[in-house]
Amino acid sequence: MMTELVNIRDHVDDVIIDLRYGTENNFTGQVIYDFSDALLRKGTALRLRRASLYLSELGYRLKIWDAYRPVSAQLRLWEVYPDPRFVADPINGHSNHSRGSAVDLTLTDKDGNELLMPTGFDDFSSRAGRTYEGISDEARRNALLLEDAMKKAGFIPYPEEWWHFDDKDLYDVVDQGKKKGDKVMGEVLQVIRERRSIRKFTDRRISRDDLAVIAEAGAWAPTGKNTQSYQLTILDDTEEIQSLAKEIGKALGNEKYDFYRPQAFILCSNLKIEEGGTNMVADTGCVLENIFLQAKSMGIGSCWINQLKELSDVPAIREKLRSYGIPDEHIVWGCAALGYAEEEPKAPERRATVKFADL
Repeated sequence: MMTELVNIRDHVDDVIIDLRYGTENNFTGQVIYDFSDALLRKGTALRLRRASLYLSELGYRLKIWDAYRPVSAQLRLWEVYPDPRFVADPINGHSNHSRGSAVDLTLTDKDGNELLMPTGFDDFSSRAGRTYEGISDEARRNALLLEDAMKKAGFIPYPEEWWHFDDKDLYDVVDQGKKKGDKVMGEVLQVIRERRSIRKFTDRRISRDDLAVIAEAGAWAPTGKNTQSYQLTILDDTEEIQSLAKEIGKALGNEKYDFYRPQAFILCSNLKIEEGGTNMVADTGCVLENIFLQAKSMGIGSCWINQLKELSDVPAIREKLRSYGIPDEHIVWGCAALGYAEEEPKAPERRATVKFADL
């Protein structure tokens, strides 16, 4: 099975394993996990093999610094360095390391000597970013060589860390329980508690496979009398998203209106009241909440966009909706702006009242 965890050595020849978190030689100065075998999903390991074969022909080898990482280990890293740019918050989504589909690595020559790179491993500074300019030509060439090989093999480079690559295929988390103190909180409750509206996104693209999963979560939402009369329409062309935003901005008298410049946009449309719609607002709320929570569980940010329900029949906007395949008898009752968060807002204080009605 392509989803099973396998030992990288069994699938990638001539690879060097140096699991930093299995030793004290890492930024925490602590042993984070107690194993020395580098593990990945079989599908991810086979992709890594393709990258290794390509680089081997050029005279290079791969050195693995980290692969599969248990959620408990991710929590320990977060406790030491709680910065989501470099360490994924295990209570606020998942690292792909905990899915067995991410790898941290570098290049060596045939004798195992590491090539010059922009920084060392886990250098939490701007120098580690893929667009940083102040590095030597040699370091840039080596980093780009590694990036090119990994992309050819089907990996996605992480913008903030030159050494980190994610498999383009998404897997479930290997061990679902997440410990916080002595408690193990439910997976769904964790996502609910930690999901925030994101209003500043990076330019990292969301794959269509991931968008399909997010939309499927919306499609499974409950609806009044199980009518399921809504339609989900996905836009993943950023130019078209901004073109739609521009028309809405014109209608609102706000030329700067831009949906917070997301990488993807999901429109939830449903019948107009005069067309027989009866539960559209509540149904849309359920659909979008499912979308937001599924996106959060995949490390993708979201924000509710609410303006279209009053503007769907503005002629220029209706023309666009029609071009997307949205029926004329539908109103867009709500939308989800989606993208990878550039920054995570802090959790506001919970003000809701919860009580048992003891009579």
